Amino acid sequence: MAIVEMTDKKIEKVKMVKAYLDKKGIFYTEGNYGQFTIDTMNIWATTEKYYDTKTGVKGKGINACFKYLESK
Repeated sequence: MAIVEMTDKKIEKVKMVKAYLDKKGIFYTEGNYGQFTIDTMNIWATTEKYYDTKTGVKGKGINACFKYLESK
């Protein structure tokens, strides 16, 4: 498997998502390359996509993801 390095922009996206989740006190697990799992929801910070496996809700955009999290 090839090692993929993240660009500075992608690293900043990952840091932003982590800071938001920490600030809100949301429990999460962090996977490889900017993937976060919160209960039944997956967030890919580097591509700004999210998917809730329980409800089937999908979306794109970090701000849209944060709004969705707040609505839960």
